[in-house]
Amino acid sequence: MSIATYLALCAAVSFLLGATLVVVSIRSRRGRETGPRCGNCEYNLTGATGNRCPECGQLFVEGGVIKGSREGIRITRRGIAIVTALLASVLLLFIAVSVSQNMAIQAERQRAMAARQASLYQAAQYATDNAADDDGLAST
Repeated sequence: MSIATYLALCAAVSFLLGATLVVVSIRSRRGRETGPRCGNCEYNLTGATGNRCPECGQLFVEGGVIKGSREGIRITRRGIAIVTALLASVLLLFIAVSVSQNMAIQAERQRAMAARQASLYQAAQYATDNAADDDGLAST
């Protein structure tokens, strides 16, 4: 296999892996609870009564309360890494296609050059043979 084939294969595999990670990441976020959480242990405080976390016992004044996250897309380091990997795989695929096209063009040029050299060689051989036949006729 050529280098371009290996590049295209690597790009396709990395793109599929990145796309799978994106789908898994999106699905895992859907199930997250969006209510208020304890600032100490991140326990979901929806429906909690009193001023202490029912899980860890921390006072809300001391530990704080984390407001529920909004529905939608959050930008995380993992998300940035996944998008970067996807873009890199697309770039790698583009490079692989370009390399394979260049290799095909070069191969076609080499075939054309070889055919031209062969036809020139045949023409020279024909001219040499005809010259030898002309010399043979002239001497008789």
